[in-house]
Amino acid sequence: MRYLFADCVLETQHYLLRRAGQSIRLRPKVFRVLTYLLMNRDRVVPKQELCEQVWSAQTASDATIENCLKAIRRAIGDNGQAQRLIETRYGQGYRFIAAVTLSPDSGAHGASEAVASLPARVAVACHAPPVVLDTLSSPQSTVLLSMDDACPVDEWKVVTILCCALVAPAIQGERRCLETWQRQLQALHELARQAAQEYGGMVRALGGDGVLLVFGAPVAQEDHAQRAVLTAVSMQRYLAREQGARASPDAAALEVRMSLHTGRAAVGASGAYHETDAVVVGDTVTRAVALQERAGSGTILCSEATARLVQRVVRLKAMPLVPVDGQATSGRIYKVVRQRRRRTPAVPHTARTGTPFVGRAQELATLHAIWTHVTKGQGHVVGVVGESGMGKSRLVAEFRRSLRSEPHTYVQGHCMSYGQAVAYQPVLTLLRHACGITEVDRPAVMAARVHRRL
Repeated sequence: MRYLFADCVLETQHYLLRRAGQSIRLRPKVFRVLTYLLMNRDRVVPKQELCEQVWSAQTASDATIENCLKAIRRAIGDNGQAQRLIETRYGQGYRFIAAVTLSPDSGAHGASEAVASLPARVAVACHAPPVVLDTLSSPQSTVLLSMDDACPVDEWKVVTILCCALVAPAIQGERRCLETWQRQLQALHELARQAAQEYGGMVRALGGDGVLLVFGAPVAQEDHAQRAVLTAVSMQRYLAREQGARASPDAAALEVRMSLHTGRAAVGASGAYHETDAVVVGDTVTRAVALQERAGSGTILCSEATARLVQRVVRLKAMPLVPVDGQATSGRIYKVVRQRRRRTPAVPHTARTGTPFVGRAQELATLHAIWTHVTKGQGHVVGVVGESGMGKSRLVAEFRRSLRSEPHTYVQGHCMSYGQAVAYQPVLTLLRHACGITEVDRPAVMAARVHRRL
C-alpha cells in the first residue's frame, strides 16, 4: 500500500519513504510506528498499544516512544510545536491528522515470503546479477533469486550464522533410515530452539537435514558472534553427554556438524510487526552452509571473520587454507576446540568521584536505612533502576565508601547481555566469583569448591 500525505509517499511493500522526491532511510521501528499511525489515522493510538504492536513482547519506555516520534516528525517535515501531521494528545496517545490518500502498490510482490517458504537451501542475491552457487552434497536443488530495487529489506546488518546439519546415520533399510532421520531432525530442531532461546538467536529450518540460527538480526546484538559460538559449544557439549549416556550401543547417535560465519546480510520482515518472522538472506548465509559441508561429525568450524570475534571466548585451531566459494583467494578456517576457562574477575569499583555527589540524598538515606536492618540480621536485596547516566554506579560507589569503617564483604559480578534468559544470573555470577568456580567446571568440582568456601 502507498500512503500519500503532504509532500511524502510511504510505500509499505518496499519499506520506502520519499519526501519531495528524495528517499529517506528509516529505522525499522520508526517505519513501523509511522505505518501503524497511518493505518489507524481515524483514531487516537495510545502509547501502550504502540508498544504492544511494534515492540511486541519487549517493553518500550516513554522516552523510547517519544524519540521514535521525533524521528518520524523529522523525516516527514513535522515538529512537536506545529504538529501539522501528527498530533500528540497528552495522556492519551498520538493521532495522524494530515489528509492521506491511498493507492495500491506496484511492482514485485513480497519476495521475502517466497524466500521463507522455499524448502531447499537458498542463495539469495540482492542488487546483483545471477550467480550459480553449488553448495549441496545432497540431491536437493539450489534456488537462486535475483531481486531488483524492490527487494523488501528493512536494512543491512552484520550477523553471525550458525549452521547445523545432521550426519546421515549408517542404518540398513530405507524405511528404518527415514524414520530415524525424522526423529533425529526433530531432536536437532528442539535442541537448537532451546540453545537459541538462551543466547537470543533466531531459528530457521534448513532444507531437510538441518537448521540455521541467526544472531544479530532482526534485533541488533553487539556480541552476536560470541552468542553464536557459545550456542554451538553448548549444543556440542549436550550431544557429547547424550552420546555417553546412551543405554544401547546399537541406538543411532545424533551426529551433527556445525559452522559459523559472520558478515553482512539483508534483513526483511515476512509478516507485519512480528520480528520473529524476519527473513535473513545473502552471501553470508550461503557461505555458512558451504562451510558446514566441510565440517566433520561432532565438530564446529568457523570462518576467519568469526574467529577474530570469538578468540577470547573459545580456543581455536587453524585448519589448512581452502578456496572460498566464488573467490579466487583462499580463506582461513578454524576449528573450535573448546570454551576457554574463565573466572569472574574481582573488578575494583572505579566509579568517577571527581564531581560533587548531589541529587541522590534520599536514595542514599534509603540504602543506609536498609543497611541498619541488615546489621541486625534481616537480609535484603536492593535494585537500583534508572536510565543510562542517571548515576546508578555513582550511588553504589558512594554507599560503599560510606561503609569503610564497618566490617563487610564486597563481591562484584557482571551480567552478560546474552544472559537475559538465565534465571538468577546476577546471583550465579556472584556465587561463582566468591567460590572460584569457572564456567566449565564439572558439578562435582563446583560442589567441592562451594563446600570449601562455606
